[in-house]
Amino acid sequence: MIQRREFVRFKAKRPVRVYVGSERRLVQTFAVELAGGGLLLAGPDVLAIGEHVEFELSLLVGSEPVIGRGRVVRADTRGQRAITFSEMSELNRRRVVRFIFAGERAERRRMLQADECDGN
Repeated sequence: MIQRREFVRFKAKRPVRVYVGSERRLVQTFAVELAGGGLLLAGPDVLAIGEHVEFELSLLVGSEPVIGRGRVVRADTRGQRAITFSEMSELNRRRVVRFIFAGERAERRRMLQADECDGN
């Protein structure tokens, strides 16, 4: 069975502040992948599968963070945690998607330039 994703994943290291529990304990980490429906964090292992969190994702230096709520849906052997977005304004979701598309375009340009330099 082929699994289709609704959103494209994009590798990007971006700072994330995660607030855990009713006491809103702050955990600082970073995203290693972004998608319109969630993000993959580089840990921390204090986040349990099924746990609900609030987050602030910094896309660009000097811009307002993307804020939202999510749920930890997966952990891998490297300690990374997948968060699916459960609450986020449509504006913030569009900001994430635009950031991903801009990053993909920049990556394609780099690849084309590298091919031109290699004589392809």
